[in-house]
Amino acid sequence: MWYPTWALRRPDVSHDQPAQAVDGANTVVARNELAAASGITIGMQRRSAEAICPTIVTIVCDATADMARFEPVVASIEAIVPRVEIASPGLVFLPIGGAVRYYGGEAPLVERVSKELSEFGGDYRIGLAAGPFASHQAA
Repeated sequence: MWYPTWALRRPDVSHDQPAQAVDGANTVVARNELAAASGITIGMQRRSAEAICPTIVTIVCDATADMARFEPVVASIEAIVPRVEIASPGLVFLPIGGAVRYYGGEAPLVERVSKELSEFGGDYRIGLAAGPFASHQAA
């Protein structure tokens, strides 16, 4: 399960203007739809992004604050599938073998997780695959 724009889910980020989140190396790690429409891509350097879109709002990621905001999401997922592996704020991996059998298949499990995540809003993605790398790519 992945929230690609989790770093931008802060109260000081407006949804009506282009926004990006950068890491400590000034590399873009998240951007909203308006920034994407302007040509901002993940992995781009901050200066390049600001040159393309001078009105973009830039947020420096704070992993501790992001994780604190992500804890309620993790808790709601853990109520459905135990042993949640948190890769980073906004990205978790779940061992679903037992949960698939318990809920009666992959589709009912995804529906149940989606129902829980809908209360948090945002654009989340769920990908089912064998292994963390493939799951991330599927999401």
